[in-house]
Amino acid sequence: MADLNIGDLTYGISYSGISQYKEEIRSKCLVEVQKLIEEHKANVRKAIDAGWNGESAERFKELFNKRCDELSEALKAEYYDLESRLNELTTNYINQDKNMIIE
Repeated sequence: MADLNIGDLTYGISYSGISQYKEEIRSKCLVEVQKLIEEHKANVRKAIDAGWNGESAERFKELFNKRCDELSEALKAEYYDLESRLNELTTNYINQDKNMIIE
């Protein structure tokens, strides 16, 4: 779990904690879930190959692969949107901290 404690605060936030948090989300979304998608895609393909022949089976596999690829791409896009938003929030917090005290 990400270290969001106050031990290494800079501008009221923990940069190492935020970086670790983003890395853990990336690991879960872009590594573990992608791996599961590929494993299950292979399992479905193996099951189809074992008991279904013909053009409809091939077409099903094409469409299934396409949908799996689309799911993977959508997952990547969601992660990058989240990462961008976290970066934006961090920058906003730093700017708020910088402007908190007026001379």
